[in-house]
Amino acid sequence: MTVTRWIWTVAIAMTVACGGKTEDTASGDTAPVDDGVHPFVPEGYEYLWNTDGCDGGAGVYHLAQGTSDEDTLDLTETWYWFFGEDDYAGDCYDTFEFNGVKTNTTWGSTEPCSECEEEWSGAYKEGEGDENACGFGYGGILVDDTDYDGNDFNAIFYLDTLSPSGNPNEDNAALVIALWEGSDGWYWDSNYGRGEVYPQEKGDYYGASDYGWVNGGGQLCVTFSR
Repeated sequence: MTVTRWIWTVAIAMTVACGGKTEDTASGDTAPVDDGVHPFVPEGYEYLWNTDGCDGGAGVYHLAQGTSDEDTLDLTETWYWFFGEDDYAGDCYDTFEFNGVKTNTTWGSTEPCSECEEEWSGAYKEGEGDENACGFGYGGILVDDTDYDGNDFNAIFYLDTLSPSGNPNEDNAALVIALWEGSDGWYWDSNYGRGEVYPQEKGDYYGASDYGWVNGGGQLCVTFSR
């Protein structure tokens, strides 16, 4: 997928490992030193995310976590930007809140995900008061519109969570397809996220659940034209 934001280009890059932990034991004491793990990286992703930037721009990851009941889904999704500069200069993150309800949209001849068991529609809005807010506009990334006003969107998330037999995918895996409404209609990403959905009550695949996902295609590489 190639989109532009301002004068940016977004491309898919593969995720690579980074960081490592060392200890100073020369004096007989165990003293932790800089382990190379970026302070913004969430627990569990320390050695999965590349925080060194890419091709003169930023390596970007978006990580979502949330819960649902039978009718609503509430998610927090954080976008992490890594430029690879010394002392993490310029690195930042933006937080979005999604509040959605179950829907069943009719698209006509073009169906975003005919095999998906879940469809959630609602408002996707940038959080307020985030001290690490990047101040970027997301119109070019989400709806291919560099002039899109603001960082609040109408969104639909489709999730493929079950196998054809009706059982959970292996390891409770979920594929996430995202749709965003822009000035000229809907835009969608058929590999927006990969993650897991865990029913809060065992075996109740259509009831309250816990959700989590990260970029579907690995790291996004956002480069800036100088």
